[in-house]
Amino acid sequence: MDCSTEEEECDEDEDDVEVDEERLEPRSDDEDTNFEESEDELRDEVSDSMRNLLTTQEQEQEQELEEQTAQETQQEVNRRSEEVREETQPPAHDESGKNTAVN
Repeated sequence: MDCSTEEEECDEDEDDVEVDEERLEPRSDDEDTNFEESEDELRDEVSDSMRNLLTTQEQEQEQELEEQTAQETQQEVNRRSEEVREETQPPAHDESGKNTAVN
């Protein structure tokens, strides 16, 4: 559009443009990004995360070991109970009702 011939329209178009004055002002130092601080914070967060991961893995391994030990202990108890049961069973009788054990 040629503003020299249609001055009134050009003036109208300029009024339609909104300008955000705050965006054009420079930021203060407080608002600047401190990349060194951000890097340190990120490093700390990664370090904490790794510590938590290792702790969780150690706890899971301990729990698995405890479960395995408990299972092995239960199997040993069952085996020994069966041995005791076999040792304490009364002698078998034959069909006539007499004791088959020799005196």
